[in-house]
Amino acid sequence: MISAAEKMGKNLKPEKKGDMKDLMLMSLSFAVYVYISQLMVCAYFAWTHVTLPNPTW
Repeated sequence: MISAAEKMGKNLKPEKKGDMKDLMLMSLSFAVYVYISQLMVCAYFAWTHVTLPNPTW
């Protein structure tokens, strides 16, 4: 019995290197990476602002 995730994974697997699915998956993974990086940077600056409201410099 094949689960839905396995079916989706087989459908997303690129046929050959450089085809349209491959480019779309690379673009999507890069977009997710950038989004998560932005969230981490925003969380860091929000945390430092809360813990250090008046910098000493």
